[in-house]
Amino acid sequence: MLTDLRFALRSLAKSPGFTSVAIFTVALGLGSATAIYSVANAVVFRPLPFKDESSLAWIWSTRPDRDRAFFSIPAFLELKRDSHSLVDVAAISPRGATLTGLGEPERVLGWDVTPNLFALLGVTPHLGRLPQASDAAPVAVFGYGYWQRRFGGDAGVVGRVVTLNGRPHTIVGVLPPDFIIPNSDNDIFTALSLATDARRADRSTNFMRAIARLAPGVTMGQAQAEAIAIAQRAAQQFPDTDATITAPRFVELRDEVVGGYRSSLLLLLGAAGALLLIMCANLAGLFAARTLTRQRDAALCAALGASPARLLRAYLGEGFLLAAAGGILGVLACAWGLDALLSLAPADLPRANQVSIDWHVLAVAAGCTLLTGFGVGLAPALRLARVAPQDVLKSGSAGATSRTVARSVLVAAQIALCTALLIGTGLLVRSLHRLIDATPGFESAHVLTAQVAIASVDYRTPQKVVTFADDYTRRLAALPGVKSASLTHILPLTGINTRSEFTRGDRAGGKPTDTHSAANRFVLENFFATTGIPLLAGRDFRANDDATGRSVVIIDRALARRDWPGEDPLGKTIRIRDGMSAEPRDFEIIGIAGPTKHFSLEEAGTPTFYLPFRQLQPGNLSFVIGRLVFVAKTSGDPLALRESARRELRALDASAAVTIRSFDEAIAWARAPRVFNLHLLSFFSATAVLLAVLGLYAITAQAVTARTREIGIRIALGADRARIARLVLGNGARLALAGIASGLGLAALLSPLLGRMLYGVAAFDPLTYGAVAAGLGFVAGLATWLPARRATHVDPLVALRAE
Repeated sequence: MLTDLRFALRSLAKSPGFTSVAIFTVALGLGSATAIYSVANAVVFRPLPFKDESSLAWIWSTRPDRDRAFFSIPAFLELKRDSHSLVDVAAISPRGATLTGLGEPERVLGWDVTPNLFALLGVTPHLGRLPQASDAAPVAVFGYGYWQRRFGGDAGVVGRVVTLNGRPHTIVGVLPPDFIIPNSDNDIFTALSLATDARRADRSTNFMRAIARLAPGVTMGQAQAEAIAIAQRAAQQFPDTDATITAPRFVELRDEVVGGYRSSLLLLLGAAGALLLIMCANLAGLFAARTLTRQRDAALCAALGASPARLLRAYLGEGFLLAAAGGILGVLACAWGLDALLSLAPADLPRANQVSIDWHVLAVAAGCTLLTGFGVGLAPALRLARVAPQDVLKSGSAGATSRTVARSVLVAAQIALCTALLIGTGLLVRSLHRLIDATPGFESAHVLTAQVAIASVDYRTPQKVVTFADDYTRRLAALPGVKSASLTHILPLTGINTRSEFTRGDRAGGKPTDTHSAANRFVLENFFATTGIPLLAGRDFRANDDATGRSVVIIDRALARRDWPGEDPLGKTIRIRDGMSAEPRDFEIIGIAGPTKHFSLEEAGTPTFYLPFRQLQPGNLSFVIGRLVFVAKTSGDPLALRESARRELRALDASAAVTIRSFDEAIAWARAPRVFNLHLLSFFSATAVLLAVLGLYAITAQAVTARTREIGIRIALGADRARIARLVLGNGARLALAGIASGLGLAALLSPLLGRMLYGVAAFDPLTYGAVAAGLGFVAGLATWLPARRATHVDPLVALRAE
């Protein structure tokens, strides 16, 4: 075996050009596939770090207009008490808190959780202990990532007291590094006591998600059916609050963690697989061309007594050596470029911190390497091992062109796969441009945003919060270059939502089915002008729309069209039940704003109403004071005012935490998944084009070399050199056309898999298909033009003398 490997090494060393190209080809294909697989492995395939994860369910409450709603405390407790399909149920609620007392105030994000959550999941802390129901004083645990980032992994943090929203909390532990809860950051976890919560008897305040463990032998469908029956009984018993609550929805916890990234990562894995196939086809073509020039060497070895098995091992060893060298180089390149790849990933990519080249990834890479070496090296090795010495030595020829058909098929296959990849990329490019060109309903350019969190202990009344908002808005507006400033509690396209239920004023007191819901936003006056949301009718809020004035509201056009079709809603009233006020209130509609995309670039516009910030109620404070988002329209670069905005806030309240970004940065997450997919598919497509073009060039150049004598004779007999060029170009064109035609058919079959990733572009978009076919045809023409040009310069005397 060692002798065979030494023979293979010497043979490869004699052909440095072939060896370099082959290793580069393998490294490119395997490195790209390994990088994508390492991401997919961490995000999609790796088990969750919880005990018996297949029995864990994430439970959403639902409403007629949405399949992701929340539970009230009474509804949650009824589910926990009456369900026999569930071993245990834990409640969780996202929270944001201002952490002070450790230097610069900081906004931290995490969850309020019932203490049984960690036992339900089977979690062991990395440090310290976990919250317990018996804890008398407020306690918290840090997420591993935040602990490393903020405290540098200092074990002494356990036992320290930190201030969260003005209240002292003792840090009792640190969660393990792989702990994850979906749909939010995991900086800090605090205990949620349902028995002492002020909302424990309020069925209209819905703020909790649920995580449950199914009883042994119970399926997800059976548990959901039982939960539906429980919800239906509650709707009959409490029609005023529960009639609009629909069937709870159970989701496997793994599916909730992965979310929509499963389909996009599987698509990218498919693209990486296509690139691997193109790599193998290219490598097989290189080996086939090399085989034709080595038949005489193989014949001499056989004539001198080398057995077919010995020749097979020697020549197959070349394939394994090339694959191994390329595989190692590819994995090293993957390790070096993995951070760059993750820098392109969306900020909400789950478990991104766990992406690594672990033993599982290495095993898959090693398997692909072995298959590559065996797959591309076996056929040439068998051909050389079976060579008949007398035939080859008698012919005096270094080879023949009888193998060209197989190589032509390989090149056509490369072009077909390349065409399909390019079409998928082209569809995503056009889709992204459509999204960018489509108006989101607001203007984000030249807008500074400052998300401020203030401590609830310092702002116990709505008037104090309004006064703070007024003061900071005036300070922002007075900064040089600021045209206008305002405030909201949630910006569009930032992934956060609040909703309220309401009825039309002329239908108040009607059937429960008359109750609708819409997104709600508290805003100060000038918000629409500052963010570029047009006011289509009516007026903006004014400073006198405060707690002493009549309750007013501005609705958007989407809400007006849905609930007042064919009517003018101005001057009419809606009765809002937001769960934050003691009783539902009537609001007069004073304006109609343009529709705005609140949750995704793809949506048509979510029905929304805007409430005056000056009419905050005490029940709204706990939610609003943690997410005061100030906006300032500037004449230049908004980030140039970052330090000025921070300085003004410190002068007003040194304990407030603030995150300052441009509006464009704040909404970048909305297009980040598409940009991520596009970048990677573009890389795969460009690599595929390179490999396919090299393959086409190689087979055309080899064909010209093999037919040098024939071309020389044709020229000697008077053949026109232009005709020789057309002959070579025609052969290349037939290959390219066959590959492109096959690729168009393959793309037509696979394009529907893009599904929801497309926006405003059909899966069979003729412009994309035509542009890809024309572009690839042009590039293929260039690849065959160089060998054709060389064919026209063949000297008949030199060609014939060589033979």
